[in-house]
Amino acid sequence: MLGSPLRSPCYGETNMLGSPLRSPCYGETNMLGCLLRSPCYGETNMLGCLLRSPCYGETNMLGSLLRSPCYGETNMLGSLLRSPCYGETNMLGSPLRSPCYGETNMLGSLLRSPCYGETNMLGSLLRSPCYGETNMLGSLLRSPCYGETNMLGSLLRSPCYGETNMLGSPLRSPC
Repeated sequence: MLGSPLRSPCYGETNMLGSPLRSPCYGETNMLGCLLRSPCYGETNMLGCLLRSPCYGETNMLGSLLRSPCYGETNMLGSLLRSPCYGETNMLGSPLRSPCYGETNMLGSLLRSPCYGETNMLGSLLRSPCYGETNMLGSLLRSPCYGETNMLGSLLRSPCYGETNMLGSPLRSPC
């Protein structure tokens, strides 16, 4: 008598213009038992657990993304949405990439030292070559410095005339 409906509309009922009176609730099915819609992000089951996690691209009411992309997700052109982070692994447990120079562990220690050829932002080499490193043709990048030794501790070369020790004394006399 107060104008309250005696019941809420069933899904599928329409007004006089043919528009549905309500959209389906999650869980309603068609005659074949198929769900009429998938859950929206935020809907929960009776235990309060979310029915699904957010898809990449869904946003909160402020327009912020609900999650960042997982490695492997692609855009509509098939391009990866992000490159792997150091530490991510494939299904066999192998790292997806080795660390870049400059990445650190949680203690702030570098994950690796620079490779010969890597440069800083000014284009300067991050280190000079170690004795034994070669170019692509297999040629040594530098000859040994006096004092460098092989794995047995033997000097790689004798001093050149004119080389001095730390006190400035010649390492050998002229021939």
